[in-house]
Amino acid sequence: SAAMNGTCSQGWVAFQSSCYRMGKESKPWKVAQQICKTSSRGAHLLDIGSEEERRFILSYLQTISQIIMLWTGLNDLKSRVDFLNFDAGLKC
Repeated sequence: SAAMNGTCSQGWVAFQSSCYRMGKESKPWKVAQQICKTSSRGAHLLDIGSEEERRFILSYLQTISQIIMLWTGLNDLKSRVDFLNFDAGLKC
């Protein structure tokens, strides 16, 4: 994949074997999920899988101070969940 080679499409940032894009628009979770899926083949909302990925996301977000609200692949569409102390970002 392009991320394996360290190159991603314009507007995307490579880290390990993935490409990341941070959206600047505020959207509801379902809309963000749909935009992400249609923006690039195989794209999905972020699911942080390692401490290294979490540190990368936090570091990258510090360079984009305009972003206030971020969605992850985590949602409460099927049941009520209280979200406490989790880091959020968009893989797409």
